[in-house]
Amino acid sequence: MSAQTDINLEDLEFNLTLKKWSELEMIVHINFTNPKLISQGYEFDKVSMEIKNLKLFVSKESGASLKEGDYETDADVPKQLPKDVSIEDIN
Repeated sequence: MSAQTDINLEDLEFNLTLKKWSELEMIVHINFTNPKLISQGYEFDKVSMEIKNLKLFVSKESGASLKEGDYETDADVPKQLPKDVSIEDIN
C-alpha cells in the first residue's frame, strides 16, 4: 500500500483489517492512528493498493488467476474524524 499525501509518510501510522474476501469482492478497512493528519490540504490524499501475488485470486468458474493490470486500485481519502468526534460536532 502506498499513499500520496502532503505529510511525512513516516508519521502516517495505520492498521489494515480485511472485512470481506469473497468470490466477488475484497473489502479492506484502513484505521489511521492519527486521523487528523489525513487530507489536511485542499486536495484529498490518495491511497493505492497493489496485489503482489496474483495467484491468490483464482476464478472458481474458469480457474484463471488475475492478469497483469487487474491488480491495482487507488482512491481519494477524505478528511477523517477521530472515533469520539461526529460530523455534527464540527459543523
